[in-house]
Amino acid sequence: MGVLKPAIPAVELSLQVLAPDSQLIEKTLLADAGGGFKSSFKLNLEGHWSATLNWAGSSTYQPVTRTFQLNVVQRFGKVIVALGGIGPSEVHAWPKFNTVAESVYRVFVQRNFQAEKDIYFLSPDPNQTKGAQAQTTLKTLEYAITSWAAKEVNSNVPLYIYLLSHNLGDKFLVERRGLQDDYLTPEQLDLWLDKLPPETPVTLIIEACYSGSFINSRLSAPNRTIITSASRDKQALIMRTSSFSRFFFDRIRANQTIRAAFSQTEERMKKMRAHHSQSPQIDANGNGVANELLDLQALGDRRIPADISSLSLPPAFGSQAQAVNLKPGISSHTFQVEVVGTEVERVFAEIIQPGFDPDRLFQNWQEVDQQIQVVDLQLAADQEGTPKYQLRYDKFIQPGEYTLIFQASNADGNAEPIQTTVMVSEGGQLAGDVNGDNSVNIFDLVMVAGQFGKSGAGLSGDVNDDGSVNIFDLVQVAGNFGKSGLAAAPSLLVEELTFTTQQKRDIQSAIVELKEMPIRSEVEELAFNLLKTILPERLPAQTQLLQNYPNPFNPETWIPFELGCDGEVSITIYDAVGNPVRTLSAGHLSAGGYVGQSTAVYWDGKTDGGEPVASGTYFYTLRIGSEMDTRKLIILK
Repeated sequence: MGVLKPAIPAVELSLQVLAPDSQLIEKTLLADAGGGFKSSFKLNLEGHWSATLNWAGSSTYQPVTRTFQLNVVQRFGKVIVALGGIGPSEVHAWPKFNTVAESVYRVFVQRNFQAEKDIYFLSPDPNQTKGAQAQTTLKTLEYAITSWAAKEVNSNVPLYIYLLSHNLGDKFLVERRGLQDDYLTPEQLDLWLDKLPPETPVTLIIEACYSGSFINSRLSAPNRTIITSASRDKQALIMRTSSFSRFFFDRIRANQTIRAAFSQTEERMKKMRAHHSQSPQIDANGNGVANELLDLQALGDRRIPADISSLSLPPAFGSQAQAVNLKPGISSHTFQVEVVGTEVERVFAEIIQPGFDPDRLFQNWQEVDQQIQVVDLQLAADQEGTPKYQLRYDKFIQPGEYTLIFQASNADGNAEPIQTTVMVSEGGQLAGDVNGDNSVNIFDLVMVAGQFGKSGAGLSGDVNDDGSVNIFDLVQVAGNFGKSGLAAAPSLLVEELTFTTQQKRDIQSAIVELKEMPIRSEVEELAFNLLKTILPERLPAQTQLLQNYPNPFNPETWIPFELGCDGEVSITIYDAVGNPVRTLSAGHLSAGGYVGQSTAVYWDGKTDGGEPVASGTYFYTLRIGSEMDTRKLIILK
């Protein structure tokens, strides 16, 4: 804005603005009665700007030109995103936690932080995490705060730190190195933050179990805002559709203030079964006491990073899903939801099984996953108007209340989830009753274990209907084992069970996977012991002939062997020069071990003609199909 001196009213001035990208903006300004003028334009690019104002002059006054130089620096702050814990080897936690960390990273990018200059992203496996720059360790996290960020932040350039760990214990796990676990403590974090320039505003957001312990008299301080996903005495449940981070950063993406985003997230979590008692915490006034009225007042209208209008258009559900009550014997229902939004990438639901208790102490994320199933919805046919998506689910077989959480997403973000319930009356089919005999017993476990590792549609052993037969299906059966009072004891039923070689291998795979778990839940331990009862001996990995016993012998011996496949088995005895002496046929045998005297091949030391052989060295060859194996034996008389 400016004024012509002396004042010349109602004259036109021309304004030319040259942006850093050489784009020219031209405007015509009209002076008011006092010769004053003003114009506004958005400095939306970082770099050098120039604005040239020109008046063409008149018969009385000469032309006048004035150029203004502006250097625009966008400094919204610096961001550190750190995903802690174990990498892809943690098959249950990694997919969901990696997804959460990536989504938080995208929110900061959408809020105008530059990915390469403003964000330092740490991950246990940077190659598997989009946007990550380095591996998460205590050293890299310390470097990110005390070196990378400390060089840039100050009282006018804030620092935002987001920390996420999958550890279900009461410590923030940063890295696991063999048997060594590295944890981050509030005291250590305080020492690092103290190395920042004085009065640097720091906003710390922590998604982890018992994360409320980071709000204490040591870490809390002026200019520090600490936000945690749970109180100091609660675990933090993180699911694919819902978590503190999911809700909070969706509000941040939509340009809500930190105060509004926290309050709305807290209210939403109270209404959701999985999170209602999680109790998110905030300390904004630095006194180490969480969730005071003064904390919300201290936040004022602060945003992350500033009041930047959001151009993102995440999808939204057109209506709520109605609760359903299923009559006894009915195990299926079709849901239909409306989704408003452009280029919707995915619509899915999390189905929480009856008996799920978010307040129980979970020992591992597999326990959580066993009770929560994720199912994608399909776009309904014959669309008119608002797109509709359908979910048909036919596994409502366990009496009790199921909770369904629907979610939709596109490139701009996630919809506000909607939640409904399905009540299954007593009398329906038991979960895990695979053969439909109204009892969950050893036969159901055998049907599941006999298909272990298989994938595809229509598998009877796919109890949770996720398209594959795995540990989760075994746990469903073991969790209801013995219900209805009809299940016999495993020891009484083992003799009645017969298996094909492939079924034995599938059962063996299930035993191995359960055995290799570092920690087994009570239900997993039950499944493990039952399967070992069903298949007490492991199948041989390959066919091999074993040493006869006794050796040397006179006049009889037993020849043991192991079969890696089914087939016709025979053993031929040869003398020292290679002439066949005796052929012993064992018939068609299944894969397994034939070692004891009741199963090994017996030789009485005679030829095919019934004559005793002489003392000396002989050779015996096992044949099964095209496979052969030969060993030496000695008879002494």
